[in-house]
Amino acid sequence: MKKFLVVLLALAMVFGLGSVAFAADTQIADYTDLAGVPAEQQAAIYRLTALGVLAGDGIGGDFRPEDTITRAEFAKIAIYLAGKADA
Repeated sequence: MKKFLVVLLALAMVFGLGSVAFAADTQIADYTDLAGVPAEQQAAIYRLTALGVLAGDGIGGDFRPEDTITRAEFAKIAIYLAGKADA
């Protein structure tokens, strides 16, 4: 009986967390202004967006890759990549 409950609990956790993992894929922004950016840079932008490091400006789905980075944006990226960000 104890083994059955452990297996049941493990399956419930796996299937319960599976929906959260798939939900993360639908929240990634689709930037409209990355047409001239090379594919490997686009992949890096989308990967860092999925991790929460980068975000577009929120106006019309733009990322604006040609704009310069601000001190605040650099600080956010540096803190996140150093592992000091609040999770």
